[in-house]
Amino acid sequence: MEHREQLLPLLIKLKQDMGEQLSNFVTPFKLEKNHYLLHEGEISKHIWLLKEGVAHLFYIREDQSITCNFFFPCEFICSYPSLAWDRRSLLSIQLLTDSSGWCIDSKDLENMRSNFPLIDKLEEKIVACYLNHIEQLEIRLRGLNAQEHYQFLIDHHREYIQKIPLIHIASYLGINPGSLSRIRGNN
Repeated sequence: MEHREQLLPLLIKLKQDMGEQLSNFVTPFKLEKNHYLLHEGEISKHIWLLKEGVAHLFYIREDQSITCNFFFPCEFICSYPSLAWDRRSLLSIQLLTDSSGWCIDSKDLENMRSNFPLIDKLEEKIVACYLNHIEQLEIRLRGLNAQEHYQFLIDHHREYIQKIPLIHIASYLGINPGSLSRIRGNN
């Protein structure tokens, strides 16, 4: 996510304000590759923050996984429309590598909100970061060809891109795996 540096001071202030109470609401996690954080049709009840690992947001069409987005370390993961409107998610979220980080239940978040108004500001920044991320993704998808977009991924997430199955990267780029192999061969 872009603008993560704006979140850090808010997270530090929240930790100072909440002290020990924070550990009652934020749960560390360590999960294995292929674990689902959310299945299509479920209502999102958690916000996840990756410390290590990669996840993807996807849907199934004609028995094929269509990757819409990747999440990398220091990014918040959630189906925001599902969480905000308490509706079934149209997408699934799955870990592509062994991963760790922190998780907060949406009900706990609501309970904390009344005692810690800083949470509203933090949530506002998280959503703004997510929307910025989606906006940048849209610009890349419309403005870059598959080779340029792949190069962007390599330039910004090299260590993780090498761990993601090619089928997911090809789907994300909107190309078939053979075309991705040719692009990789040219790099």
